[in-house]
Amino acid sequence: MILLFILVLILLNIYLKKNHNKIDLFPIIIVMLILYAGFKYNYSYDYNNYLIHFNEINSFADVISTGFEKGYSLIIFIFKNLGLGFHALLLFIAFISIKTKSKLIKQLSIFPEISLLIYFLLFYVNNDVEQIRHGISIAFCFYSLIHMLKNNNKSKVYSFLLIVLGILFHTSAILFIPVLFIKDKKISKKTYIIIFLISLALSYVNYFDLLTLLNNNFLHSLYLETKISLYARESNSLINASLLIKLFILIVFYHFSFNSKDKSHRLLFNIYYLGIILSNVFNSIPILAIRGTIYMRYAELLIIPLYIQTVINQRNKRYHYIILLLIFIYYFMKFFTLITNPEYFYYTSI
Repeated sequence: MILLFILVLILLNIYLKKNHNKIDLFPIIIVMLILYAGFKYNYSYDYNNYLIHFNEINSFADVISTGFEKGYSLIIFIFKNLGLGFHALLLFIAFISIKTKSKLIKQLSIFPEISLLIYFLLFYVNNDVEQIRHGISIAFCFYSLIHMLKNNNKSKVYSFLLIVLGILFHTSAILFIPVLFIKDKKISKKTYIIIFLISLALSYVNYFDLLTLLNNNFLHSLYLETKISLYARESNSLINASLLIKLFILIVFYHFSFNSKDKSHRLLFNIYYLGIILSNVFNSIPILAIRGTIYMRYAELLIIPLYIQTVINQRNKRYHYIILLLIFIYYFMKFFTLITNPEYFYYTSI
């Protein structure tokens, strides 16, 4: 299986770097990830939906009228006018998304090889093989962190434009906008706790009931009524494994690695914390709580290597090794649970 072969290459690359070997498999792995996502054929749940949408966009009027995000639909229109087909589009999206993420990892991660492993186990299949609009949207938002750390007027504009670009490919990127305002701000521990407790209280608010009330009395929108009836069927418990894992990682990072004087640490902590808060606030809308906060969870790619660096400098490493073991067991369980699904296990390409 190709995914298992790529995993072996990633693990081998970590081993080579640990032993200071000059061989770097990182670029080869990135190319393989791009080709795997770009050359798929009738593979993954959303493949046919993307193919149908590609066939529906034949004019600029279709770009305007479609229910899909305009940025993605415009790319389809351009590709068709250039005489390029569906798989050329898939390859282009995969290249932009994966290359952008890998570039940020190379620039900001202390251990890029570890970050690549986490990305592959936790995000790659879902975001860059399956939900490609979501994946490229995350790539643009994630890359904005480089400009946020520069903190000058030009960089502020670039950060904003990258997030807008992300929204044009997936509207859930709207939830990343608050990052522009909190960025690397110093916030007291008391404030963090108070905001978290408020978010827990808001998690019990059912927004579907409020939207239904608003629609029935004022809007009378059939479209909104259809969407409410569709997503209201989904349920999400407040206390779930994902929330507990994220809280655990945030606490571990705060206690062992976090340096309040380092702006990159503050930025990563605030982003990751924001993801937890928004997960609670939008708990009654699972699709938003999950897809809208995955942007913030990408900070994990940089947080875990920072923690590993802390472990290297610790005298008593046993306790930290256990923590890291538990975290990576979770990553591998998520990965193998996903790829053993027949929809992903049997790969087909053009």
